[in-house]
Amino acid sequence: MQNNHDRPEFDAFDLTQTVDKRLSLNDVNVTFERGRVTSISVSDPQLLTYFRLLHHLERYQFALGWLAKQNHSIQHILDIGSGDGYGMRALYEGLRQQSDKKPLVTSIELDSDVAALCRKNNPEFDVIQKNIIDLEPQPRYDLVLCFELLGNASLASDLELLKRIMLSLNSQGCAFVSIATFDESEFGRTRRKSYSARIYNRQSLLDTVKQVFPEHKISLYGQYYPLKRIAAPDEAVWPNFDGERSADFSIVVIHRA
Repeated sequence: MQNNHDRPEFDAFDLTQTVDKRLSLNDVNVTFERGRVTSISVSDPQLLTYFRLLHHLERYQFALGWLAKQNHSIQHILDIGSGDGYGMRALYEGLRQQSDKKPLVTSIELDSDVAALCRKNNPEFDVIQKNIIDLEPQPRYDLVLCFELLGNASLASDLELLKRIMLSLNSQGCAFVSIATFDESEFGRTRRKSYSARIYNRQSLLDTVKQVFPEHKISLYGQYYPLKRIAAPDEAVWPNFDGERSADFSIVVIHRA
């Protein structure tokens, strides 16, 4: 999995607070046309890096809110492709506040340098530096997270990744999987990244997930880049069950009916 090693050091709380403060001071100006960003100006170049990371953090915040509404009890978490762990840290702290209990977190990261940074920043996490495909799944997790890894060139097969997720869940467990959404509309994302070995639109994503989880309920949500929402304020993540809106990213929630 490819990573950006030039990320500034910060925690998830500082990220959201900084972005909110800068927005209120109008230090960021973004324009876009027909759903695509056309210009960006910022008072501080580092702020643009924060925005690039914010959409990843929002997925963890979305998972936290979804779990709270479902009243799920979360004790064991598996985070696949966790990077330096800033998103998982936000979810971890949120779950602690909700239940006064510390969940047990296993983080999987392929890049050795990034795994070391995750271990340094999150001593409570069990950080494993390996490809998830090379690990033997253990069906004990209440929650499995896998954001922006599906379709990645580091994986030979997306079905194998989804099978690992399925085999890692306990009988009542749920999973969150996200991927960039590609379609032919003027609003959806259509450019493939260099590390994308396979791309999906909404229907092919759902079809692929259903192959591995035929007995589970699968709910689809959409997400825009945060930079787009400056010019056109919108919610971070929204239900997109019928595909009525194009999105930059799709988040699939896999759970028991």
